[in-house]
Amino acid sequence: MRNVYIDACSFEKMKKLTIEYPHYENGGLLFGRMNPEWIRIYDVSDAGQNAIRTKYGVTFDSSYLQQYTEERLKEDIFVIGTWHSHPAPYGLDPSPIDISTMRKMGKLFDEAYLPIYFIVKVEKNNFFANVYTIEERSVIRQEKFWMV
Repeated sequence: MRNVYIDACSFEKMKKLTIEYPHYENGGLLFGRMNPEWIRIYDVSDAGQNAIRTKYGVTFDSSYLQQYTEERLKEDIFVIGTWHSHPAPYGLDPSPIDISTMRKMGKLFDEAYLPIYFIVKVEKNNFFANVYTIEERSVIRQEKFWMV
């Protein structure tokens, strides 16, 4: 189990981007650094201007994310996972589509540096967030995280 730390500004940005689309999923990439013991999130992206947001999913704007990622790489921070929202009243558990996406993305990473996945929502003016990882045998595990 790795310790997950998210910069308070990044957490607030995720919240703001979730509030902007209360009835649809939104999301983006997580940027930071990690090692086998910890993960530190320094920034989060939006899905992009040309993203397709629906009640049941979000398709990212790949051109936007490519440009955004190139800018983050200049700062020596890297893609370390994804985040997306679930509109209320849906919960924070990964859907079958979420699990499939997590497994596909996990195959792109070294086993010692597996990505993380935030699932968030706003309900009754409260912001909720869970973070997940996938272990070796595709076991999904909820992780604890700390704001710093």
